[in-house]
Amino acid sequence: MAIRFTQVHGTTYLNEITVEIHDEDFSGDSTGLTFTDNGLIEKSEGEYLDLIKTTNYKCSIFLDSEETLTFFDDLIEADEGRFHLVVYRDTTLLFKGRIIVDSMTKTDELNPILEFHAIDGLTLLKKR
Repeated sequence: MAIRFTQVHGTTYLNEITVEIHDEDFSGDSTGLTFTDNGLIEKSEGEYLDLIKTTNYKCSIFLDSEETLTFFDDLIEADEGRFHLVVYRDTTLLFKGRIIVDSMTKTDELNPILEFHAIDGLTLLKKR
């Protein structure tokens, strides 16, 4: 599985948050993304004392390059499980999850925005 996009999203307490989008069918060099102001939102579900909590991410990116427009087209035609979102704090893995194609939306404006969700494996088990 190759890294199709990689981008440092921001910093928290002097730690860099790096976001990668992995594509099972991609070969080539990774390129950057342009996130919106609320481009990466983490949501955890579960009670405070629960040992197992599910996590998902909502991503919002600008479709401002040929690569991101092609990515959008590939998402539309992709089989579930082809694309994954990976999030790191410095070198520590925070999240790896499947991008859910059915959840994506694209705004209809001059600078379109693509929004999609990624869910972890525990969320997949919970839905069964």
